[in-house]
Amino acid sequence: MKNKYIFWLLVSFLIAGVSCEEEEILVKGFTASEGTHVGVVHLTYKKASGVEAYEIQRKNPGSGSWEQIAYIKGWVPDKVFDDNGIWLTNNRLLPGQEYGYRIRAYPQNESASPWSDVETGYIFAPSPRIAKVKYEADENPENDGVFTFTIKDPLPNNLSNLVYRTINIYRAKAATSNFVSLSLNNYRVEGMDSTIYVTCYNKNADAPYDYKLEISYHYSYTIVSEEGSNLDGGRADYIYQSLIITEDDIDIDDGSIETVSYNVLNYNEINSSSSGAKYGTIMCKDGSTVYLGYFDNWSGLSGTPAIMRNTGSSWEIVGGTLPSELLSDNSIDEFDFTVSEGIIYLAALSSDTLFVYKYDGSWSANLSTSTLWGTTKPNYLDIAVLSNELYLTIKQEDKINVFKYTGSEWVQIGNTIASGFFTDTKLKDIEGILYVWYEGHVNESTETTFYISHFNGSSWELDLQWTKDAASDFDIIKAGSDIYFKCSGQSSGFLGGIYKVTSTTTVTNLFVDGSLMHTPMSITSDGSGNIIASVVNGTTVINFQIGVFVYDGSVWKKVNDDYSEVSIHGRSSGVQTINNDIHFVYGLKSSEDGLGYATILKAKKYSK
Repeated sequence: MKNKYIFWLLVSFLIAGVSCEEEEILVKGFTASEGTHVGVVHLTYKKASGVEAYEIQRKNPGSGSWEQIAYIKGWVPDKVFDDNGIWLTNNRLLPGQEYGYRIRAYPQNESASPWSDVETGYIFAPSPRIAKVKYEADENPENDGVFTFTIKDPLPNNLSNLVYRTINIYRAKAATSNFVSLSLNNYRVEGMDSTIYVTCYNKNADAPYDYKLEISYHYSYTIVSEEGSNLDGGRADYIYQSLIITEDDIDIDDGSIETVSYNVLNYNEINSSSSGAKYGTIMCKDGSTVYLGYFDNWSGLSGTPAIMRNTGSSWEIVGGTLPSELLSDNSIDEFDFTVSEGIIYLAALSSDTLFVYKYDGSWSANLSTSTLWGTTKPNYLDIAVLSNELYLTIKQEDKINVFKYTGSEWVQIGNTIASGFFTDTKLKDIEGILYVWYEGHVNESTETTFYISHFNGSSWELDLQWTKDAASDFDIIKAGSDIYFKCSGQSSGFLGGIYKVTSTTTVTNLFVDGSLMHTPMSITSDGSGNIIASVVNGTTVINFQIGVFVYDGSVWKKVNDDYSEVSIHGRSSGVQTINNDIHFVYGLKSSEDGLGYATILKAKKYSK
């Protein structure tokens, strides 16, 4: 029994000794980044009590010896350190090379603690490439043409210290070494886009060419003062330089777009009661009938609503003569309509009146009430019909609300959707669900945040909140279970796109080429789930035109037709489908007035 007691006493002492030794390792949570930082390995550790200083060492991969890279006083609040390669060859870390790190603490009035376990880290290794080169010659052969380079530069989602990138492209006649810069000023790229389009102006007389790509990744990092008592921030550049890139390594784009053939039925001119300017086409369908709305006699500020329908062989005015009070108001600047089960619903807004009508063989009285108008002139009017009930969205003062018409009054549904600097509210019934979308803005900024929500039960649920500089003129559709939207751009760097919603904060741009398809004007989907859009396209501004495009889930194809007579001005084009037939309405370029608005609309039907 005595020997057994002595044995357990010895075991207890051994365990206690091990525990004490483990407690001496004061540094916990030591980590080293693995490819998530440019130019540096980011080291973090947890604060330990009673520590005077921390020492960090890196194992030199060349000599195999451990070298001190940091000595940080214990009271420094940020427990981070960025290793930028100090004491190594050229004082830099190499991409593709792993580095070992360890840390220990110096407790007050005691010797150093044991070293931590070794952590391995490495820097981000870029792998950019030139994926495509497209050349567009100028009409004048004496002038420079336009080169558009598609650069693929995949970045990890958590590349946290990248500030911006600058891109330079060098070119030489093939098999020579006389490389010169095509981009005289480095092309600066903000954000984390993995596909970048770089435009340069030059001639193409000596093709074929070889290229070199140079990207400078400007990044931030932390530094420690010499006495180890302060952490500060620094900036540096990590420069990637490619080897020679031949044209065999690149997709050389000749500017052509794949086409798809449809049978074309030309309806020729759409006649209306006015020979004035046409503006702001709206297209919808009810059953197997396509409807068209637009402003007639548009002055540039206001006009008169017009509604037409396709009979199968022509376009005709529908609804007869509009209500006289609507026709006599010369200040209508907003207008929307929809059709459900043969009944037409129309809403319009002028400087002092809000009009809402229903047509079922004859026009109703104005259904608007003071509930819709509010206390001051409202803005951004749109309507939808769901299950034979009329809904209307409008911005009252700074609040976006949606109302339902009960047959005698308007009742708000759900809470106020948004309050503040919001514009361009739209409403649509999509597959039996009510959707609303609108734009959010910031004073003295071109930044736009786009919101999509749908009504569920008694409240609005968010489908998307997405920010893009200089974006505007949104419209949404669904194809299958996915939401898609189109938008225009208001800057030379962004002309618009068509996007698939992938989460409540992320989207995918379907304009993957980006060089010939520019601004989408209208969007819908056909019976096969293809996306149909009318899009401004072309190689240079002087030959831009609007064409009809089909997206089958993988590639865009242009409907094979002559679009030379289509006006690109005045929002006069639109597309709508019945099954797989595409109805295309457009302004006639030769009919444009002095302000650029078409005074004649034409229409075609594309069918298989």
